[in-house]
Amino acid sequence: MFKSKFLYCFFILNILLISITSESRELSVSDIVERSSSSVVQIIAYDITGKEEGQGSGFFIAPGQIITNAHVINKR
Repeated sequence: MFKSKFLYCFFILNILLISITSESRELSVSDIVERSSSSVVQIIAYDITGKEEGQGSGFFIAPGQIITNAHVINKR
């Protein structure tokens, strides 16, 4: 199951990178940041007692779906 999630994430990231690099010839860095910043989220992980265990970032790939790196949400 982990392998399939990893492959899915890898696939999505590749699509995003391809679309960004193909558009980057036409858009400035500030244009790309402006377009994508509303999709970026901060993720904060808490333990069962409510103590913060870590944080990271991610971004929306669809309504209600966020993608992030595994180390952001995995317990250390």
